[in-house]
Amino acid sequence: MAASWLAAGLLAGAYPVSAQEEGEAVAGPLPGDSAAREVAGLRFGRWEVTGLERAPQTSYSEIPAVDLYYERELGRRTALQLGLGLWRRGQVSSAGTVAMWVGPVFGGIRYYPVGGPDGAVDPYLSVAGGPALGFEQRRSSGFGSLESGWTAAVGAGAEAGGGVDLELTPAVGLVADVQYQWVRYLAGELDSPDTYRGVLFAAGITYRLDLR
Repeated sequence: MAASWLAAGLLAGAYPVSAQEEGEAVAGPLPGDSAAREVAGLRFGRWEVTGLERAPQTSYSEIPAVDLYYERELGRRTALQLGLGLWRRGQVSSAGTVAMWVGPVFGGIRYYPVGGPDGAVDPYLSVAGGPALGFEQRRSSGFGSLESGWTAAVGAGAEAGGGVDLELTPAVGLVADVQYQWVRYLAGELDSPDTYRGVLFAAGITYRLDLR
């Protein structure tokens, strides 16, 4: 009888431990298994803006377009993307210098037609739009009608295109894409052109935020 009570006690004490261990095995997913994919990216590129007039005896210059963006997985093949871009066009003449800064603030959707965004090579299509900030800086040389000062403008724009994500490590990757981008500011606010449109070729680096 004593042996029976001793055996029952040992079984009762062992059962909670076994259940706890089993629960830990079931309830302990690997890091990142249930988290939505989050990515930060930085791209540099050339925006082939078309339709801009060129005044005689005036030189023009541009800096590469820069785009900082955040991406979050929405579903198996879709992701939300938010981006902040910057592009500058400068001109120099006998009247002075004018620098125009174009800053699109776009939000949109990426669609991954092949599998999803978790593979080693992930092609995608994207569309985005939103407001665009503009800043014009003028410096007069003292000759002509150009007046020194700053002007801020607000406009809107959109872009559409596609690209590919390349995985280098689980956390770091490369991105390359081509977008047609269009930005328009309210007429009459700027001495610079109020419409900018053209194909943007860009490439950069990405980092997985959800793996931290």
